[in-house]
Amino acid sequence: MNGYEKIENALNLDKIACIEKLLVIIRCGDFIVHCTLGPNEDFDGWVWNYDWWEGEENVELIGAIAINDIKIEGNQLKYRE
Repeated sequence: MNGYEKIENALNLDKIACIEKLLVIIRCGDFIVHCTLGPNEDFDGWVWNYDWWEGEENVELIGAIAINDIKIEGNQLKYRE
């Protein structure tokens, strides 16, 4: 099983109630990866926004949220002084 399949299985994509774009946080080797996963154009599968897996053995789902469920109030960016 490759890294994509491992994360997609952990997400239980076949049980998601609403098909929409997801923000997914993944531990991939020594790095934390933030990426999106969304339905493909025909809604018969899912597609990652970029090629995040490079063959690492240790791949772990940290968490995920539907993009539409993210609530942001105001500008929450931090700036250098």
